[in-house]
Amino acid sequence: MMSVWAGIRDLAGLRLDTERGRDLGLVGRVAVHPTQLPVIREAFRPEPALVEWAREVIGALANGGVSTLGNGDMVDPAMGGRAERILALAART
Repeated sequence: MMSVWAGIRDLAGLRLDTERGRDLGLVGRVAVHPTQLPVIREAFRPEPALVEWAREVIGALANGGVSTLGNGDMVDPAMGGRAERILALAART
């Protein structure tokens, strides 16, 4: 979780800093003002292609064990956990 961005009017700076945090693996940020919420939400929203990948992984692993995606990539239960987290984040954002 990221701490607040003090520059209430600096939404561009908030976006850049939040995206850097997301790229480092953080999954949320505290807001100090309501105008920051849409920027934070958008920065953490998973890209549509990533959401589609997560859905494909969950489907491929439905029967348990290790499986293969349509593009030939192997997936295992550990990747299923990542896919579940991506889908949960997409649902929240």
